[in-house]
Amino acid sequence: SAASDVYKRQVDADGNVTTATDAAIINNSGAPVAVKSVEVIGQNKWEIAPYDKVTIRSLPVNTMSFGLRIELGGIASATSINGPSEILAYNSNIDIDRQQKLTITYDALIPAQEKGIRNTQIANVVYTIAWEQ
Repeated sequence: SAASDVYKRQVDADGNVTTATDAAIINNSGAPVAVKSVEVIGQNKWEIAPYDKVTIRSLPVNTMSFGLRIELGGIASATSINGPSEILAYNSNIDIDRQQKLTITYDALIPAQEKGIRNTQIANVVYTIAWEQ
């Protein structure tokens, strides 16, 4: 199955991003599951970019691109290409035992904007979850 997470964040005019602090995947089932893939998809004319401060800061003001880094239970991955979407690469299996939760932390980098961004959806993140094999 897939779970979609609409990341709510606020961006000030200098590109500083405020993110949630309580994101998690909760396994309420009676068996272990695993995160099989994580896809970042730009929304509302926003596109992904490499999660790299030098790259993002070099983009022109008002560029509708963002870099995203997502850490799942201590295992991190980040966007690395320019385009509408990317499936993130994780170096190991990300398992969630039954009746446990997997903490998600994330950060975004966005170029400077003339005006702060509020109440704008710039991305969907789709987590594909399957029974642990």
